[in-house]
Amino acid sequence: MDRANAAFERQDIQAEEYYRQALEIAESAMVVCCRHAGEACPAYCDAVIAAFVISHHNLAGLYRQQGAELLAETHYLAALKKVSALCEDDSLGDLPQLASRHMTRVLGEYVSYQQLRGRYSANPGQGDILPH
Repeated sequence: MDRANAAFERQDIQAEEYYRQALEIAESAMVVCCRHAGEACPAYCDAVIAAFVISHHNLAGLYRQQGAELLAETHYLAALKKVSALCEDDSLGDLPQLASRHMTRVLGEYVSYQQLRGRYSANPGQGDILPH
């Protein structure tokens, strides 16, 4: 991930490949955590969920910088869908609780992205997020 971030800062074309590799590793580790939910180390699975979310958000940020809004949105939504699914699956031992810790960031990133695109505005009176 450090190599990918450094490439991103330099606007190096390899940043995308490095971020994709980080995402693949996080996805593979996520499979292990889900298969062995009752036996897997909670701290490890928490780090895996974080890496998964960060990898998707890094790719989304890269695509936003390149003006590829559809690809950016795809990655924000992928993180949101997976973390939401983990939160709702009671068969996964501690994973729902661990995933819920990451939900605030996932939702915050997605809503911020949508606000930047002008799709949503905050209703200060009630704190709701409303579509335009």
